[in-house]
Amino acid sequence: MLVFVVAMSWIGLHGQSAAPAAQETSSTVNPAAVPEGNGQPTQVKADLASGATSTPSDSASQAQPPPEYVLQAGDDIEIHVFNLPELAQKLKIRPDGRISLMLLGEMVAAGNTAMSLGDSIRKGYSTHYRNPQVTVAVTSFVNQNVYVGGEVNQPRFIPLTGKLSAAAAVFYAGGLKGTAKTTEIIILRNSGKNTALLTRLNLKDVLTKGTADLDLKPFDVVYVPKSRIARLDQFVDQYIKLLQPIALNLGFSYLLGGQQVQVAIP
Repeated sequence: MLVFVVAMSWIGLHGQSAAPAAQETSSTVNPAAVPEGNGQPTQVKADLASGATSTPSDSASQAQPPPEYVLQAGDDIEIHVFNLPELAQKLKIRPDGRISLMLLGEMVAAGNTAMSLGDSIRKGYSTHYRNPQVTVAVTSFVNQNVYVGGEVNQPRFIPLTGKLSAAAAVFYAGGLKGTAKTTEIIILRNSGKNTALLTRLNLKDVLTKGTADLDLKPFDVVYVPKSRIARLDQFVDQYIKLLQPIALNLGFSYLLGGQQVQVAIP
């Protein structure tokens, strides 16, 4: 009887000490679900391997995509309209920048991107069909060249196979002559509307100060003019040396009564 009472007492004491431990374990919660201020759980994205966290601002620092290709005269394009195969066409953009479309007639294509041209065609077909879905694909590109001329050593056409700046194009053309005006080179660009866009670039600042260069586009013309001193030398050569018998050495000479008179300069 005494043994039974002692055993029951030992079980009762240890049962009371185990209860709080079980209660403490069941009250553990996930820290990520604990509300902060407004009662909503805070979500944090983490890289488990490195421990680094990411924030929404990280996506804003990603590089911008390159600009869309602008259609040029001579490009081959295909036009497809979903569920309307009779409207599919394969076309070459004419030298005037236009194409001829079924039901729509003449439309300017050069100077547009494939997306903007497709949107214009979609609007045109919307008067004939309900909600047409138009796709424009460029199947071949016209020869992509730029021309560099003026005061460069080797004026030439340069194939535009990738990204090319105005400064790089000048060096591809053999570099600048000593008579070049580097503070104001001229870039002519086709606007796609039978007009030329003129841009001036200070090439000297690009090369010496690291200022922004200009990326060229197909059919751009880079013209390097002569400097003021070069134009003055040309004037002297054309209008003085060639038109008058002047000797620019220790003096000069001129014709007087059919005889050559030498005048010395002290």
